[in-house]
Order: sequence, then structure tokens, then C-alpha cells
Amino acid sequence: MELLVSFLIIGVVSVVVHLGFRIGINSRESAENGLQQVRTTEAMLDLIHRQVGSMVPYTSHQEYQGNPATVLLFQGDPQLMRFVSTFSSRSRSSGGLYLVEYFISKRARGQTLELREQPLPQDEELLGTIILGVSRTDDNLFVAQFGAFNPRSASSKSNSQSIKLLENLAEIEFVYLQRQEEEHDEVGLNSGGGISYMPGAAGLLALAESLVSTEQWREKLPAGFQMKLKWKRKSQPPLGTNNFSVWVPIQVG
Repeated sequence: MELLVSFLIIGVVSVVVHLGFRIGINSRESAENGLQQVRTTEAMLDLIHRQVGSMVPYTSHQEYQGNPATVLLFQGDPQLMRFVSTFSSRSRSSGGLYLVEYFISKRARGQTLELREQPLPQDEELLGTIILGVSRTDDNLFVAQFGAFNPRSASSKSNSQSIKLLENLAEIEFVYLQRQEEEHDEVGLNSGGGISYMPGAAGLLALAESLVSTEQWREKLPAGFQMKLKWKRKSQPPLGTNNFSVWVPIQVG
């Protein structure tokens, strides 16, 4: 009888110790997973700040309806952002020009933020590989027409695959902050040395000449963008909240 009681006590203690050991392991794994998510999110935000901070207002010389056109390589909508940067995520350094694409894809387990980048080819190689054509906006700005996002590079010279930055989120969205346009007087050169445009042929010529400058192209890019992140309610958000947003200024060089 005493032996049976002893075996029963030993069995109960063993079960309790085993359960406590498993709870400890699960807690440790959960803490390590949460810490890894925090590190991944922080690394992703740092990468975006570096690449956006190295954005350049890159223009390409193409044709529109048989006439030469200066095309701005930038695209921004709630689900995708394309721009030219001097910072590469692979080399973690600046040097050269890269076409950077941030794309939000929808999968069975949630939304995923993906990154794809590739070295920017020469102007004569852009059409057909990077851009599909050229369009003109209502304010006579020529912009590139891009194809659908492809996880693999469209260029035969590059076979880079996309990188998954964040996975299994409930919602991801890009919101852009437009720059405020400066007002100009309806005279030629003002006393401060800036250019204001006169109506008529002379004013249109002055406007066309100024648009090709780097400063004017810089003003055509957004002043910044907001990235909204929403984690699923059942998941443990890495930043302590299910809804998180960050503003990234676009200070192009």
C-alpha cells in the first residue's frame, strides 16, 4: 500500500514537473518569437528610412507620341511604391542607382509587405524592361507607365527575387503627403531672384525650361509618406499595439 502511494506521489510530481517544464519552454519560445518580430519590424523600418532617404528624382529621356520627353521614374499608390534610390538592401550601402519596389500582396494568411530592387539600366534599356510606356498628366508632366509587380526581376540580366519584410498582417497601406505648391507673381523675375511665370508663350517657355531642372523634379515627388500597419487581433503585435503607423519624410538629394 505504501509502495502504491509512493508511486502515485512520484507520478503526480513528475507530471507537475513536466507541465511546468513545458510551460517554461513555451513561454521562452513565445518571448523569443516576440523579440524576433520586434527586431524584424525595427530592421524593416530602418531599411525603409535609409532607402527613402537616399531617393533621387531620377528622370529618363524617352519619347511620347514621337517627341522627346523627360520622364520621372516614380509611382506611388496605396498598395505599391516605386522609386530610384542609391541605397541597396543587399550591400547595405550607398552606391549606384537602384529601382526599388515596395509592394503589398494579399495571401491566405494575411497581407505581406515585399521588397524588390534591381540595378537601374541605361535609358535605352528602360523601355520594355522597367517601364511599358510614357503617359502625360493633366499638368503636362510625363510619367513612366509600369507593369504589374513581379516578384522576380523583369530584366533578363537580373534574376533577383522579392524579399518578404512583414507577413501575416491584417492591413498595410501607403498614404502620401503632397508638397505645397508655391505661389508666383505674374511678372518675370521678382526682386528675390526666383522665377514666376508670365502668361503666354514666354511664360510657357520659362516653365518648360524650369521643369527639367533637378529642383523642379524634386518638387514633383511627395514630401513624405505614411505607412499604416494593422496586425491581426489574435496575434501578438511586435510593437505593443495592433494599429501602428509611421511617417517617413522624403528628402531627395
